[in-house]
Amino acid sequence: MNQQTQMTAYDAINSIKSSFEDLASTHKQVVWKEECEFAHQAVGKNLNLQKCYPDSVMVAIKNVASVGLTLNPAHGFAYLIPESKKFGDNWVQECQLRISFQGLMKLATDSGAIKWVKAEIVREDDQFAYNGVNKEPTHTFNPFGDRAKKRPIGVYSVAKTSDDDYLVDFMDWDEVTKIRMKAKTKNVWDTWTEEMAKKAMIKRAYKQWPKTDKTSQLATAVAVMNQHEGNEEFGHTAEQLEKYLKYLNEGTPIEFSGFLDSVDEEVLMSLYASGEKGKKMEQKKRHGEKEHAGKKDIVCRVAMLNSGDEEQAEDAYEGLNEIEARIVKKAVG
Repeated sequence: MNQQTQMTAYDAINSIKSSFEDLASTHKQVVWKEECEFAHQAVGKNLNLQKCYPDSVMVAIKNVASVGLTLNPAHGFAYLIPESKKFGDNWVQECQLRISFQGLMKLATDSGAIKWVKAEIVREDDQFAYNGVNKEPTHTFNPFGDRAKKRPIGVYSVAKTSDDDYLVDFMDWDEVTKIRMKAKTKNVWDTWTEEMAKKAMIKRAYKQWPKTDKTSQLATAVAVMNQHEGNEEFGHTAEQLEKYLKYLNEGTPIEFSGFLDSVDEEVLMSLYASGEKGKKMEQKKRHGEKEHAGKKDIVCRVAMLNSGDEEQAEDAYEGLNEIEARIVKKAVG
């Protein structure tokens, strides 16, 4: 942990330029120069962000690249937030990417699967009728007076697809309460209960929306939120967890990196957050170190294979087992 402690949050941000650009190149929604500056500004204004464990800062900035939401505070789509986490017997600050309701809506519409989406709270004394999954519900109420003081009884979402169809989903308030009880972000739920309820509704509803080549960004955003907010079931299977722990604890860095590349982003986020209570930060640290070492080794060997030097190309596979050689070969392809 000494090496990580010596590295500052600014160092952590600057160290992942290459990884950021690789991840962002798939959608071209965010630019390294701009997001690096926004991240530096956020850290400069928040003492707790400056104290964050460097590896968590790296992960948060990588998530910015994967999701494709800018940290520009003028838009309010995503923020870097410090959270206290237990690391062994000590408490440390962990940097997290917090995605807002507005950011989630932007990803939903940018995916091209839907033209627009809204989520609304239903209160006692409202007139609400569910008309089926493909028809807008009937929701009438008096917008004036003391409606805001009425008790919420449910939340629903309506999305209009690119084919002008409607997709409707809803939850009663008991379901919302169960999600809230499982959440890690209790203070956020206490302060912004109805906004969080709407966000939870959209996170559930998006699973029935049409898929496009940009839907993966939305899925990644949901995975990031589930990891930090903790109000959804983890997205990995028992078999995936078994393989993950095997490669993390017993595999080589290249084998571990190859395994990570073989799973979907939502599964990857889930596995990354799968550590036992009180040991999550330790597992995340080992994950980060091993992934970094594996990717660095792969990049080095790929460069040797692409050098045009026959002797270097032969040396690129030196010392590799069959699995590692296959991973390096795939990286070249």
